[in-house]
Amino acid sequence: MISRLKKSLLFTHMSDDDIENCISCSRSEIVSCPKGKIIFLQQGKPEKLFILIEGSVSICHDTITGKRNLVTTINQPSDLFGEVYLFLKKQSYDHYAMAAEDSIVLQMPKGFLYHTCSNNCSYHTLLISNMLSILAGKALLTVLYRQRQAIRIDFIQPELSDIQAVSIFLGRLEKKRILR
Repeated sequence: MISRLKKSLLFTHMSDDDIENCISCSRSEIVSCPKGKIIFLQQGKPEKLFILIEGSVSICHDTITGKRNLVTTINQPSDLFGEVYLFLKKQSYDHYAMAAEDSIVLQMPKGFLYHTCSNNCSYHTLLISNMLSILAGKALLTVLYRQRQAIRIDFIQPELSDIQAVSIFLGRLEKKRILR
C-alpha cells in the first residue's frame, strides 16, 4: 500500500516512514469499497481527502430528473479526489463518488491539511506544502484551459483536443521546471 501511496503527488519527497506517520497521525482510514458503494454524497459535507489505492471510482452528478451524468473516472492508484472541495467555501459537494469496481481508498481528515500537529513534524509540513502545489497546479490548468477556450489559440497542434493540448503544455512546463 505504501508503495502505491508513494506515487501520489501528496507524498512527494517523503520516505515510507513519513507516509506511515502521516496516515497514523492524521487518523486516516483505509476503506474497502465494494462496487456501487457511495464514497461521498452529492450535497454531502466535504470532510475528507480521498486517495485511490486500488480499483476505480466514478465521480457523478445526478440531475433533478434523475439522470446520472458521469463527470470523470478516477482509476490510477495514488490519484486524489474530492480535495478541491475541502478548501472551497462551499458547504457541499456538487458531485458524488461511487466505487466503479471493488476499490480501496485512503480517507484523510480535512483538519490534517489545514495546520500542523503539536509535534510540528517535518513530514506534516511537507504534506501541506504538497497539497498547496497540487491545488496550484489544478488552478493553473483551469486558467490555461479557459484561456485556450476563450481565445481559441492552437498553441500545440490544432488537431488535438483541448485537454490533450493543455496536458502536453503542462508537461512541457514541468520539464522546464516551471511547474513541480
